[in-house]
Amino acid sequence: MKMVFGSIPLLSLIYNVSLVFPINPHLIFHQPGNPKPRVFRLPQDRALINRYGFPSDGHRTVALRLRERIRRYIYGTLSHHPKETARLLASSPDGFGTLVDAIGVNRSLYRSKLLGINLGKNKSSNVESVDDYVKGVKELGDYADVLVVNVSSPNTPGLRSLQKREKLETLLREVSLCMLIFP
Repeated sequence: MKMVFGSIPLLSLIYNVSLVFPINPHLIFHQPGNPKPRVFRLPQDRALINRYGFPSDGHRTVALRLRERIRRYIYGTLSHHPKETARLLASSPDGFGTLVDAIGVNRSLYRSKLLGINLGKNKSSNVESVDDYVKGVKELGDYADVLVVNVSSPNTPGLRSLQKREKLETLLREVSLCMLIFP
């Protein structure tokens, strides 16, 4: 739950961007991250060491949570206009993102704030493959104002190899192309 609903309430505070992260496409089970303990406080240095890894409930689970959040927003915002609510729901078979656009708010559901989704890679995925990121765009792009392509987690074996120029260019080209096809 924290991956979606734990960070979004921060938007109602002073933050202009809230980032839901990291989300990977694990299809059967959630990816648990590193063994506990994963967080270490250094009080004398006023610091924190985070070794969470890439815990994730997966694209589908997170997409369902974000969809439910938008649905509740639409019904709550337009509850006094049932005909308008029905018209909007009927006019947007392609996804909830178009509904949010029709209402005129960001995907964060706050007018002046953004919701970012950090796309990650499964530990078990082929290091060379960009498929996890492309799946993330297809399944979660509709719910985000900003998508982040994460290639820097030290906890995912081989992930940092995607930082090499040729591999990064390929990754970003594929993600960008997917964003054009599935806006």
